[in-house]
Amino acid sequence: MISNRPSPVLLVVLYGDAGTPKAVACGPAGDLIAGLNLDQLDRICAATLTEPDRHTALRTLERLLNATADLVDRLGLVLQTAPEPLPPITEDDIHLMCWIAIVPEPVRERAGSAARPR
Repeated sequence: MISNRPSPVLLVVLYGDAGTPKAVACGPAGDLIAGLNLDQLDRICAATLTEPDRHTALRTLERLLNATADLVDRLGLVLQTAPEPLPPITEDDIHLMCWIAIVPEPVRERAGSAARPR
């Protein structure tokens, strides 16, 4: 059922940082918190979703995000800008192409068993 009452929202954007998945979160207050690992984000969401009502959930979400933001500030973590994308690959960029085919092994019949019709 949809109502006109406000509900707490957490906007999350996932990205890769040297092969490690990270997240940027924006909570109800609008502050961006960068560099969250997925475990931190999972614990924040789990704690918020277990609250009995939206008011308590909102207070829990704000408390946890503020604590995380304080830690990010103390550690001096900053949101990194994305690098410029590389130009598209052209045919001149392709110097070697390899193909491999995997062929299934033929089905062998067991000794003493009659061939089944297909």
